[in-house]
Amino acid sequence: MDEITLLARSLDIVASRCPRGLAAIVGDAPPPSEAEIEAAACWRPSSEFPVGGGGSEGPVPRLTFRLIDVTGPIERATWPAIQKVGAEFRSEHRLDWDAYRLHILQVSAPIRWRASGSELKRLSKKLDLSVPTIIRRRREVPLAIARAVVLQGCVLVSENQ
Repeated sequence: MDEITLLARSLDIVASRCPRGLAAIVGDAPPPSEAEIEAAACWRPSSEFPVGGGGSEGPVPRLTFRLIDVTGPIERATWPAIQKVGAEFRSEHRLDWDAYRLHILQVSAPIRWRASGSELKRLSKKLDLSVPTIIRRRREVPLAIARAVVLQGCVLVSENQ
């Protein structure tokens, strides 16, 4: 994966799994702590855990690699650069940011407290965007922020790319 994709994936994990992760990306909250990022990076749905277990992952567990995959791109980009670009993106592309933010908060949230009906359809009506557009924004917003951070020269490019 290229640096933009790696950073976008890391930002999306922070936004969707860290307390106040969305606010941190746009500079409205401090960056998540190391413990919060570690918990976000290592979180897996219960369906990913093998039943019956047994066996060892070897000397370096896969979760360690997941943590490195999340923290590495963010460390190379730096939080000040991410927050500057995130705030600019939110300001210049308010509807796209709202689609992304609300998708995380109302559609992607692991909590099943919602009333019956499609959250995506409700969100579509609220934002006056089609469902496919909202789904596209969910993928594209972290990529746009990561692309801007990288293209502005704020990232120390990894040597092994």
